[in-house]
Amino acid sequence: RYLVRMQMDPGTYVIRQISALGAAFPIFGNFTLSLDTPFTAGGPGVTYLGFVSGQVLEGQAGKPPAGPPLPVIDQAVSGASTGTFEVAITDRYDEDVSVFRARFPALKTVEIGKAVLPPFGRTGALALPAAK
Repeated sequence: RYLVRMQMDPGTYVIRQISALGAAFPIFGNFTLSLDTPFTAGGPGVTYLGFVSGQVLEGQAGKPPAGPPLPVIDQAVSGASTGTFEVAITDRYDEDVSVFRARFPALKTVEIGKAVLPPFGRTGALALPAAK
């Protein structure tokens, strides 16, 4: 689990991608999850955008790979070049805000708004229903 926080001026932004490194010596796989998800940052305040999770599954024809093809052996063995991402953007506001407040004490008394990103959907990508 990674907590991401950003200070931003008001405006419209796009979360282009999330990158990750999967390492189990001697194999290192580079993974890239392309989201291309727009959102708008309003005025002053703190806003929760949701919980993003991605799972690499066996690749399927026509679906984008979970990472680049090179270096060939590391990317293939790790599943980055041979797999594809299954992605879910869910609303776990209560749980996630509790974790943020525990990690960042300055948020304990701050009101945190909610503007969960839309469900993930892209040609060639899988979309998961929201968790219950």
